[in-house]
Amino acid sequence: WDYNLALGNANYLGGQNPIGWYYPQLSGTNYYWYDRLFEDPEFELVYWDRFWAHRRSMFADATLLAKIDAHDANLDAPNTSGESAVTRNFDRWDILGSYVWPNADDSDLRTTHQSEVDWMKGWLMTRMTWIETQSRGTGGIARPPTFNQYGGNVMAGFSLTMTDPNAWPGGDVYYTTDGGDPRIPSNGVTLVSETAGCEALVPSVANAGSTLTTAQWTTTAAPPMLLIGHLERRELATRMPRQIRMIRSLD
Repeated sequence: WDYNLALGNANYLGGQNPIGWYYPQLSGTNYYWYDRLFEDPEFELVYWDRFWAHRRSMFADATLLAKIDAHDANLDAPNTSGESAVTRNFDRWDILGSYVWPNADDSDLRTTHQSEVDWMKGWLMTRMTWIETQSRGTGGIARPPTFNQYGGNVMAGFSLTMTDPNAWPGGDVYYTTDGGDPRIPSNGVTLVSETAGCEALVPSVANAGSTLTTAQWTTTAAPPMLLIGHLERRELATRMPRQIRMIRSLD
């Protein structure tokens, strides 16, 4: 529904403008639940996590432009009579260079199919860049950490590096190795520092620790009743992280 008015092809309610959200321009009865969602910092964090994950894949500029080019190539491909879908469409509906409601302003200045495609590409690239600026923390735009490699096979001895790409100071990168979230929801970070105090269970008859085998005490999994200590932190630091998240406090 209304896909024909997407990607800037509407001159009302800011549709042709790649900057700005749609929902604030509507009455409260249309999207009354939308503002409420963004009052929840947990929802907002997951929302932007999802956006940045897609921005590195299906929402990447190169991916989006390649999809447009692929569809455009299909439309430009000739049939058995040597005519493309583009040619047949505009032979039937001669609207290039004419304003058709509610097309974007200046649409009458674009007189070829390719000029329409190029305009849409430019609109989409501007739009994606603007959306990035809406992912904000207390110090400005909040982008996720950058890695020297995003997944895949690596050579022996490979070292993963994580970099804070944001211009504002004070950011730390926290990670886990089990795919978990390295923070307590709505309450900061759960990981302890390397120099923090720690406790460990000393096996004895009283606590049943003396019955544990050597294998149970030396496995990479935490033994029964063992609290996180320096040994486990060193083990965490040597394993490849599966989930990385930049911890920022949101406005």
